Amino acid sequence: MLIRHFVVLFGLCSPMLANAVEVPHKKQLELRLKSFSYSNITTINSLLNDRWHQPPQTDATTAFTYNELGLSYRRNDFHFTIKKRISAQVKTNAATSTLYYWSKQEIDNLSIPQTQIALVLNTEQSTGLLIGYQAQLANLIVEFELGYWRVERLRDSTLNGTVSVIAGQYRGHLLMEEHYSDNNFLKRPHLDDFKRTGDGFSANVKLEWDITSTLTLSLDIKDLYATYRIKKHGYSTGQVNTNNTLINDQGYQTFLPFYSGIERSDDHRFDIEPKSKLAVSYAAELGTFSAHASRLFETNFIEIGYQWAATNYQYSVRIDVERFTPTLTMSNQDWHIAFGIDKLNINDAATISLDFSYRW
Repeated sequence: MLIRHFVVLFGLCSPMLANAVEVPHKKQLELRLKSFSYSNITTINSLLNDRWHQPPQTDATTAFTYNELGLSYRRNDFHFTIKKRISAQVKTNAATSTLYYWSKQEIDNLSIPQTQIALVLNTEQSTGLLIGYQAQLANLIVEFELGYWRVERLRDSTLNGTVSVIAGQYRGHLLMEEHYSDNNFLKRPHLDDFKRTGDGFSANVKLEWDITSTLTLSLDIKDLYATYRIKKHGYSTGQVNTNNTLINDQGYQTFLPFYSGIERSDDHRFDIEPKSKLAVSYAAELGTFSAHASRLFETNFIEIGYQWAATNYQYSVRIDVERFTPTLTMSNQDWHIAFGIDKLNINDAATISLDFSYRW
């Protein structure tokens, strides 16, 4: 199955192969690790360990982590990549984050007024095979990349409703819906009654335009088109209602189920949001000045940077102008490393990034 899809993918690129211009023989291998984690809810360490030592931020709405490891082989204008990626995203509101924080504290007779709950949780793990082609047109470099992905794990969950706490007792009405490979809200066991894995395709594009000899504009869009499909994926939908008493026609009190819903399998299509980065750089005598605007998991990041050379190395520093997160970079012709963090103590960090590559 994997080979068949990759052959189809390679066939899509056949027009480029037929028209490729022979250039001097060139081979290159590159190993690359990228990781980016961000939260405006609480610290990343608190989310990972599920131990909230301080209340969430007043604008607590999102947290995510995106990680990928890839090995690429480049020959002339073509490259082939095998890549592993793992990501997770939480979308919520400040009220939900605050309620969850207080629920983790051991407080007797806790009372919280009615709270509007809104929560979306997405997780994904997949392995991909990608083929790319780079073309140079005068002062413009264009690169296209197509990928086939084997989806190994996927979860797409939503939870909405209202909850209040009265003297330590939770009251409310919640609606939930989710597709999952495993580990859903209600911990449904896998008894071979639904599928965990599926397939997906993606398309990436990258542009680099030398406007002048000193001014360069670049655009990089990952997952410009990206969709996963899992047939007969695990599916649950239902409601939790603490107001579960009913007076019937004879005047007798009956009790309704605390939870009511269905569990079955369902064909699931999951579309992945594009990840984009726009950069402009100006080369001066003292170094290169740059500005970067990127969007990742529906969150915007704007940075300004400066790059300079010393001996056989290139150095750069970028600053997130909204979050004041510095990113430091060091590289030479063989390797590149960049690291960013918003706090000196990693346990207090809400933004952590790492980008490492080695070529040979």
